[in-house]
Amino acid sequence: MNEPKSDAAPIESVRYFYLFVTEGDLSDKKQYTRLKARLIQQSPRVAIYLDDQQKPEELAAGLVNDLIAQLENQVLDKIEKECGPLRDVDGNGRFTIFLTPWLSKLQGGKTTINGFVRPSDFRDNVMEPFSNHCDMLYLNSALKPGPQLLDLLSHEVTHAAVSSIRTTGTHSLPDEEDWLNEGIAHLMEPGFTNRDYRISEFFRSPESYPLVVSDYYRAQLWRNHGCRGAVNLFLNWCNQLKSDSRFANRFTRHRLTGTAKIEHLTSTPFPELFRLWSLDLARQSQAYNTLNSTGNTPEPLIHCGRFVLAGPAIHDWNLS
Repeated sequence: MNEPKSDAAPIESVRYFYLFVTEGDLSDKKQYTRLKARLIQQSPRVAIYLDDQQKPEELAAGLVNDLIAQLENQVLDKIEKECGPLRDVDGNGRFTIFLTPWLSKLQGGKTTINGFVRPSDFRDNVMEPFSNHCDMLYLNSALKPGPQLLDLLSHEVTHAAVSSIRTTGTHSLPDEEDWLNEGIAHLMEPGFTNRDYRISEFFRSPESYPLVVSDYYRAQLWRNHGCRGAVNLFLNWCNQLKSDSRFANRFTRHRLTGTAKIEHLTSTPFPELFRLWSLDLARQSQAYNTLNSTGNTPEPLIHCGRFVLAGPAIHDWNLS
């Protein structure tokens, strides 16, 4: 998707998108609403639509221009190089951004999110309203320009690349398991604005947050910060095992998902991999605490965005 195709479909000035807005059953058509959107800006590779219930002047000053600039000049090229190309699902030669205030009132008004990619939108064989048949990203229209936007766009466009690769060709692959889908997206973020607080939460109580979760929503762990912090640390550790092996590219193009994928990528059985990672985390805490016990003040071991961390909390268990 480097340049619009000469035979690309024309850009529509008005489009309609289906959005899941309740906390009901994902497979129930009644839980989706149909939203009208108008094209407010486009560039060679990006088309930005705004929910019809809002006016462009209601958006934060500079937001639309910043979206275009960051996608065109940084995000799209980096993600396509390191992960893989985006599939032009709707044939218009552009990646679609849908800005809507609905992202501030999901799950019946209880949940606010900044953005998301829905894998089913990239699947031609899924009917509406479960797919918009469009390569697209949903963004909260309350967003503001700035460095946090770059982390968010990098994260979400990685999701789009994963969905593109897994739906390309005649034999499409099943969706990536949620824990891995989120983990690789966090790995591609250039900064820590979208993950420092998640890593901090996992370190606070590592025993509370499972690593392997195939479906966060059905496990009632959707947007669970500790789980997301865990998988970010885990995939980053896996990446460092073979830092010269283009881990992200191999990851996104691998046909498997779940623990089988990680075993293939690392050439290590998952139980052993999990044990080694857990020991590495424990060593971080022990090293910090050992230095503290000498009476000296060590340099903080882990600088993580807005947080200075000392490894995961360790609890003593009495097994007698």
